[in-house]
Amino acid sequence: MKRISLTLFLVFTLALCVSVTASDRVSQPGEYSGYSEPVYDNWVRVSQYVTVQEGTADETRLAIDLFFPTKEGKLFYEYMDENGQPVKLPTVWAHVPYHRANQLPDGSVLDWIHFISPWLAEVIRHGYVVGVVDIRGAGASYGTRVGIFSQPEANDAPDIIEWLASQSWCTGNIGMFGFSYMGINQFFAASKMPPQLKCIFPRMPMFDSYSFVYPGGVFQQLFISSWGFLTRNADLGLPPIPPVMPVDDDPDGILLAEAISEHYGNADVFAMFNGVPYRDGIDAISGEQIHFTRSPSHYLDEINTSGIPVYVLMGWNDVFVRDAFQFYNNLNGQRKLLIGPWHHQAFDYAFYAVEHLRWYDYWLKGIDNGIMAEPPIYYYTFNGEEGKEWRFAYKWPLLLQLKLRYYFHEGPTGTVNSVNDGSLKIYPSVFGKDSYTVDYTTTTGYPTRWTNAWEGPGAPFGYPDMTFNDEKGLTYTSAPLKYALKIAGHPVVHLYVSSTAADGDFFAYLEEVDENGYSQYITEGVLRASHRKRSEAPYANMGLPWHRSFQEDITPLKEDEPVKLVFDLLPTSWIFKPGKRLRVTITCADDGNTYSPQFTPIPVVTIYRSIIRSSYIQLPVVPYAGGH
Repeated sequence: MKRISLTLFLVFTLALCVSVTASDRVSQPGEYSGYSEPVYDNWVRVSQYVTVQEGTADETRLAIDLFFPTKEGKLFYEYMDENGQPVKLPTVWAHVPYHRANQLPDGSVLDWIHFISPWLAEVIRHGYVVGVVDIRGAGASYGTRVGIFSQPEANDAPDIIEWLASQSWCTGNIGMFGFSYMGINQFFAASKMPPQLKCIFPRMPMFDSYSFVYPGGVFQQLFISSWGFLTRNADLGLPPIPPVMPVDDDPDGILLAEAISEHYGNADVFAMFNGVPYRDGIDAISGEQIHFTRSPSHYLDEINTSGIPVYVLMGWNDVFVRDAFQFYNNLNGQRKLLIGPWHHQAFDYAFYAVEHLRWYDYWLKGIDNGIMAEPPIYYYTFNGEEGKEWRFAYKWPLLLQLKLRYYFHEGPTGTVNSVNDGSLKIYPSVFGKDSYTVDYTTTTGYPTRWTNAWEGPGAPFGYPDMTFNDEKGLTYTSAPLKYALKIAGHPVVHLYVSSTAADGDFFAYLEEVDENGYSQYITEGVLRASHRKRSEAPYANMGLPWHRSFQEDITPLKEDEPVKLVFDLLPTSWIFKPGKRLRVTITCADDGNTYSPQFTPIPVVTIYRSIIRSSYIQLPVVPYAGGH
């Protein structure tokens, strides 16, 4: 009996110890402890040139910053591991077009960690070397480039990866990080299938060039011209970005001056994309169909063949939010997707540090922290119950999604002094139409998701009351909701339209109107009427309408002849609380953001809302128990 009791006591004690140990280990989105420790207390930065594509016509030298972890003033590789050998660590790196480090007027250095990604300090402290590399034709790197995301640029990445993996201080396991441009080029790196690249972590990446530069066939003129101007100035060492820092072996900047002199050969981004308004257009500068060759979507087979695990992080208010779901549904390897309440320049440093560490620890250090046992999708919902804004999911679109139609009806609703003040109802209108003399001054104003994406770190974000825009367009507003309504996914607009002009741009905005009449922007979509022909997408597109927009697909409007336009709005996850109203606003321009040709005389467009020509918005409604 005593022996049995002793055995039970030992089992109980062991179980208690395991329980206590387990309770000290946490690994879930935004929380991580007990699996790895910040054993290093600081770092040092060194820089040099690395030769890439040696012996080829594209040979050049790229500038790299390396951040080495230190402890008590000693470099990590000056310590010995358990086998008495110098410590080796994995390396994570980014391929950047915006200067890996800048010189400030007072002589100090503004490096990548102190400027763009301070969360990397936590990654370094947990035992990782960090690399930041100026792409060819930018920063302190030599070379020129024919536009963004060229194949020579993509081919540089495997050489950098191989060089990092071969260093005596590296374990040979390499990962990547970076957002926007640096998120996109991680996919180009993966498409080259370098064996040492064990995982990537792209934040806010673009999937398809054309859908971004020409959404619905409408040119994102402000973004491309503004971003192109800023990056060209940065390449040439001109304001507003501070001058780039030379590498350590170039204290007098002689090599830097040589490198920048080569940047004058870089192709103009605006000139390239302004010249290819159709998806199959050939850029006169590069001779390529750049909407294919400069899009990660064009290299899906190679990316999937590589088998490199991918963690995509996105914000609902980002310009590339649809792209995140397209990546998820077209990658067939190990992948994760996280969508938060962020815009392009929102930096949730603590959250980013945790998620990168969980990802890197698992794939680069072999720490089984459970990150791959979680459901693969984790998303945030606006206006969710406090503490319950985040949800896991296994698939997208969500399994329990209901497609609810809100049809356009006559008014008035008395909620807005718009051209028509129409209503939204869940059944079709029997007959009716609304005519609208196009107002080319309609605009979403400033700031928007689009301006935030090109203005750089710290750029403002936040749409104003959209009533000022609604009053210049056609609006359709619901009655106050009796119950909460949750949408999570991709709204789709179906419009029957005609015009007195041969073409026209149709913008649709989904908004929430509160009890005081404030109209809150939620999301938007656009389609140029001549691009209305729908085709089967060459990739998994979640059942959304897809417009090929080849030149041969362009079909002008015939005067006053109705046609059907079907297009999606950028996805969102939003809860409309009881008492709120839904509003759909239709305009024909977003002045200051996109380029819409202006016809003379000013066109009159008609939106039809009859039984045989129903215009409506289809909302992705999902179950929601709160807010009754």
